[in-house]
Amino acid sequence: MAHGSRHIVAFALAAVVGIAAAAGGYAVIRHFDLLGGRPTKPGEPRAVTVSLTPATPAWEERKPAEAPSEPIAAQRFGAAEFAGPQQSAALADPSAVSTPPPPTVAPELPAPPQAPSAPGPDSPAANAPPPNSLAYLPPEPAVPPQPQPQPVVAVPPPHAGLSILHIGDSHTSADFFTGAIRKLLQTRYGVGGPGYVVAGLPANVMSEAFEIEATPGWTYSAIQRSSDIADFTLSGFNSAAAKAGETLTFAAHQPVAYDTIEVEALQRPGGGMVEIRADGVLICRCSLEATAPQRTAFRMIRPPGAPETFRRLTISTVDDRPVVISSLGVYKAGGIAYSPVGFPGATVDILNKFEPALLNDELQRLAPQLIVLSFGTNEADNDGIDIARYRQKYLAVIDKIRRALPAAVLVMILPPDGERFSEHCKGQGPTADCRPNPPGGPQALLADKACAWHTIPNLALVRDTQRQIAENEKIPTWDWSEMTATTCGAHAWVKSTPKLMSPDHVHFTIEGYRRSAERFVQFLTLILEANSLVPNAVSNN
Repeated sequence: MAHGSRHIVAFALAAVVGIAAAAGGYAVIRHFDLLGGRPTKPGEPRAVTVSLTPATPAWEERKPAEAPSEPIAAQRFGAAEFAGPQQSAALADPSAVSTPPPPTVAPELPAPPQAPSAPGPDSPAANAPPPNSLAYLPPEPAVPPQPQPQPVVAVPPPHAGLSILHIGDSHTSADFFTGAIRKLLQTRYGVGGPGYVVAGLPANVMSEAFEIEATPGWTYSAIQRSSDIADFTLSGFNSAAAKAGETLTFAAHQPVAYDTIEVEALQRPGGGMVEIRADGVLICRCSLEATAPQRTAFRMIRPPGAPETFRRLTISTVDDRPVVISSLGVYKAGGIAYSPVGFPGATVDILNKFEPALLNDELQRLAPQLIVLSFGTNEADNDGIDIARYRQKYLAVIDKIRRALPAAVLVMILPPDGERFSEHCKGQGPTADCRPNPPGGPQALLADKACAWHTIPNLALVRDTQRQIAENEKIPTWDWSEMTATTCGAHAWVKSTPKLMSPDHVHFTIEGYRRSAERFVQFLTLILEANSLVPNAVSNN
């Protein structure tokens, strides 16, 4: 789906429609970015949220005559209770939620009245469906309201503990390495939820936290292979369906403690409806219909008295209109959330492919206090790599992250050992030995007719370049390759008992990733303590 050319700019529109939650009184906040329009000016509000709490347990039971007379802002999740430090927001008039401005209105909204009163019996608000009915999306006004000076409130991040975002290649996308890191950190500092999870089953992307299933009607797309970059959020993958009854299922082996659930989706004209359920309980009937394409994050807040855990979460299509889901986020206050974002076969330059405003807004919305960058294997496998250009691309990524999150701590993981087999000896890899690289770089390896494994030629060059970048930028680094021997280290792990590396001599076994995670957590714990980040989490040790 094309959204135009490079003139498309993403920004958070200052009009967010709160959609009331379903069973148990869940509050649902909709935060969205408009795909198109102008960029926000410096200091201009970047997002607005309005959250609602229904007075009855289930949205289906609400009738128009039962609309609460109490102003929405005074209910449980009113704006005064938001105190997050990351994004500022203009608060929409609570009594005007039933008639929000259209998406093209600039990010200023009418100021809240000093003494809002209940609508009269003949007013449009009294005759319309209640604003906290999930099936209700308010009509657009005939004439947009005039902008007025606005109070500014803060939009909280989805988590309330320590959030770590780990971005990398296939070592990250499988979640074996990052999943083991998550378990170790949460055992020590407390459970903050699974964090950010790619929705669906795109190739070579998995989750250690959930067993993910999808009905056959879902299709998948990746930013790595798409020119429509405006379609993608930070997950880099989209799951799409266009028939009723298609379901994405996230099943946990153990009960998942949570306070907040987030689902990222693409809203657009003609978009469908999805139902989100936790252990069968409907918590959101979310519409993906919009007057213009826009990325949307539905944030569902668990109300007091609702179950504190779930084992099974589902996202199901309701009708035959198109639906696009990008990610799931599950967070629990007071612990560590460790979120993997991995791109199989990618280099660090994948982060430069994202729409810059989108990357900035996604990082600010997720608000991690620490970001791990783990790339290098695929860069090294490029025999013709331009190392000076590679340095520039890596520095551009660091600059974008720091602009979005100037207070966040950055950590770099240098690539592990990896080996390549002679191309002319296909089929002989399992029995072949490993030999030191001949002098002369990649070309010498091509000329070597021996059937043997050799270290990826440019691996040391890429690793040294990353180390120089980290030293210049004052970024702590962990050298993954130090876990193996200097020469033929991957081959030794392939032949070890138990096997610690897979037969491809690049990826680790689950046990290999587990041992790597133990070593990395020892390093990362020092970084957390040195930067006073661990008080943000509640220790379970």
